[in-house]
Amino acid sequence: MILLNIDGITKKFGALAAVDNFSCDVIKGECHALIGPNGAGKTTTFNMIAGYLRPTKGKIFFNGENIAGLKPHVIARKGIARTFQIRVLFDSLSVLENMMAACHLKSSSVFIDMVFQTRHSHEENKRLEQLSLELLEIVGLSDFSEVPAGTLGHVAQGKLGLGMALAMEPQVLLLDEPVSGMTPSETEEMLHLIKQTLQRGITVLLVEHNMKAVMSVADRITVLDFGQKIAEGAPNDIINNPDVIKAYLGE
Repeated sequence: MILLNIDGITKKFGALAAVDNFSCDVIKGECHALIGPNGAGKTTTFNMIAGYLRPTKGKIFFNGENIAGLKPHVIARKGIARTFQIRVLFDSLSVLENMMAACHLKSSSVFIDMVFQTRHSHEENKRLEQLSLELLEIVGLSDFSEVPAGTLGHVAQGKLGLGMALAMEPQVLLLDEPVSGMTPSETEEMLHLIKQTLQRGITVLLVEHNMKAVMSVADRITVLDFGQKIAEGAPNDIINNPDVIKAYLGE
């Protein structure tokens, strides 16, 4: 089943086409990697899917609905969450408070409940705290729940970012460079969490430069170069594709 259909999207900045007539299908339950050299258009594509950029032209269908141009919070509520290469955290808040903030985005409490601290609001806060603790357990941060998020190391921040994205209960998770800057052992730890995410039935669209990591987790790979798709297929087909080798290594 095609969960996400990217249909001929283009994004121009002035005369420059950062992404040019790009199409791709993401199958439900798979890990689909989007790779390419620096400046290929990968993050621009992510930002169009997540609503941070409006396509110059083209459509993006999620569950059959064209979401191109919708606001990020609307797209998130529909079931697409993303992480960032640069971790977006509330540094002064604890790890648990960061997770609860993410959970509140899916909360059933309305503004009037929160202002007047109604019984419903108190019950909802207890539910969200319990959910946050469960998510911290999933990503291996239970022992850090009271630690200020800004003091976490690189790997722990990556785990927290993943947990906060999972708090949105997404159908599709967009992971932007999840193992960037990690050691081999740290990379294996993060890849294990990604595989656990897939086992939870969440579809993953991944941007990553670490090709060993991509090959170990991706079901399918799409390759971008200068904003255009140059190859797509299974990992073994991609790694031996002459156009891909040329894009990474030159003539």
